[in-house]
Amino acid sequence: MKALVISTGSELLRGLVNEDVPLVTGFFFRYGVPTIKEVTLPDDADALRAEIQQAQELAEIVVVLGGLGPTHDDLTRQVLAEVAGTRLRFHEAYYQKILPRLQRAGFDNLDLFREFAVLPEGYEVLYNPVGLAPGLLRETAPGRYLVALPGPPREVRAVLPALHERLQAVLGKQPRYRTLHVFGYTEPEILQVLRQVIPEGTDYSIIANASGIHLTVPVEPPEIVERLREALGTDLYGEEGESLAYVVGRLLRRRGWTLAVAESCTGGLVASTLTDLHGSSDYLVGSLVTYSNEAKVRILGVDQAVLLTEGAVSEPVAAQMAEGARRQLGTDVGISTTGIAGPTGGTPRKPVGLVYLGISVRGHTEVHRHLFSGDRLRVKARSTFTLLDHLRRRLLESPT
Repeated sequence: MKALVISTGSELLRGLVNEDVPLVTGFFFRYGVPTIKEVTLPDDADALRAEIQQAQELAEIVVVLGGLGPTHDDLTRQVLAEVAGTRLRFHEAYYQKILPRLQRAGFDNLDLFREFAVLPEGYEVLYNPVGLAPGLLRETAPGRYLVALPGPPREVRAVLPALHERLQAVLGKQPRYRTLHVFGYTEPEILQVLRQVIPEGTDYSIIANASGIHLTVPVEPPEIVERLREALGTDLYGEEGESLAYVVGRLLRRRGWTLAVAESCTGGLVASTLTDLHGSSDYLVGSLVTYSNEAKVRILGVDQAVLLTEGAVSEPVAAQMAEGARRQLGTDVGISTTGIAGPTGGTPRKPVGLVYLGISVRGHTEVHRHLFSGDRLRVKARSTFTLLDHLRRRLLESPT
């Protein structure tokens, strides 16, 4: 079985990053269905119709992304109706399902949203719990499917479980691949590990970004995953949906410890990453973005003399920031970032990308020095995830 993905939307051909494709292709890959092609089309009904018809000859599962809303450039619903030889009609059951959410949101004119329930006949409706446009599914022939998913990435994520439930007989109940999350390796280093522990010819994929290296490997035979777990040790920080922030939160919650953050060069990104998770208030007490030297002194109690002699981007300042955050907010753990994100501000002694990351745990403070490459946003991201990984390792060493 193969999949083919069609993305629609003129904005995708004008520089907007398409986040939906990796979500969908990754979903099918985990269940052993390779994507043989991905194409992006402008808002053009004729082009979409022709592409769907051609795609159905090439792949058993054809997925159309986007264009399911009620605006003038949302053409997917009409094209899906034409492909099926049916028409659009008002779907009362679906409207009644989204109606309570609209009422809770306080909208006055609910009739404005009826258009979201105008759907092509002949398709199953896949409920969208976070948006208004549903997913759609039609079995075009035995074992062949046409799927439509809403465009926003968070809505794609929300509808994919319903798609799996419907296609479970085809895809299987359990994924055929598992994703392992690793921190502290380069791609060449992780390739060396893979060559040593998994059989030659094994189908796997590697994605590297600021949050680490993400390996997707087969779950059969089970020895593959077990060997990797053993070889990677504590460099393996999570599996499947376990992010660094999630793992750090789990370790803090397990110990009953609280956390305070002091940020300079990351400008609040560490706290933002931590609070992306529901329940982070269990352990995160607060974050202090002390960008200026004055704020570091006044809010965190950093020694003015140390700032003058060592500079804001230095080991002692990172240490005092972490300690100050822990002291000011009364937590068990304090962490800090101070560095030069660029593109300006560097010197021969302190180049762009130099970052100090501080961790203070119940009176013991350590600082890690890093020199990151990349633009400003990449330095901020790498600083954030590297700090979380240092904290994770520190918590693993700490007694419960």
